[in-house]
Amino acid sequence: MALFLFQYHPALADRQKRPQIILSQRYHYDLHKSNHEYYADRLSLRWDYLKVGIVAFFESQFNLDKNLWQRKEVGVELNKEVLSWFQASLFLQKSWFKEDYQYHLEFEKEENFESVGRVMFSCDLIKKPKFNMSGFVYNDYIYEFNQGAGICNEVVAGVTIPVGKYTKVGLNWRHIDRIHYYDSETIESSLTLSF
Repeated sequence: MALFLFQYHPALADRQKRPQIILSQRYHYDLHKSNHEYYADRLSLRWDYLKVGIVAFFESQFNLDKNLWQRKEVGVELNKEVLSWFQASLFLQKSWFKEDYQYHLEFEKEENFESVGRVMFSCDLIKKPKFNMSGFVYNDYIYEFNQGAGICNEVVAGVTIPVGKYTKVGLNWRHIDRIHYYDSETIESSLTLSF
């Protein structure tokens, strides 16, 4: 009887479904430092359980100017849609990268363990039968456990446009505050496939 309830209890049903697969490709251009231009690939698997999104992900970033894989990260995200226009997320991730943002040197750095707290506001900007556009603004605060301190704060504003059933394109502006180091202004375009 217990086994039957575990298999068919409504609260557990979502956990057994096939995860959503999300492939994202991004082009990131730094308006002040052209050698920080990079291309990123991200693979995510998403489950929805008790109205909480659970996302496992892997991302790699390739620096086009220096011809190197400058950052790789793997982690998990928990996100909750609190209201139709407000979402909160928490990321736990391990990262490896080859650029020190304090001195602009390249070296293989020890792996970092980070948390990212995100609050996001979004809304429909255009909603018509054949064309939709959504806008969003979010803030990321990155805490690095090895240092025991916050290392970065990012503010992002952008738009996304669905293209067909499984694809969407995006464009955003990003201000990156590397705490106690330098700031960046960037433009980023994206292509995302979900199925």
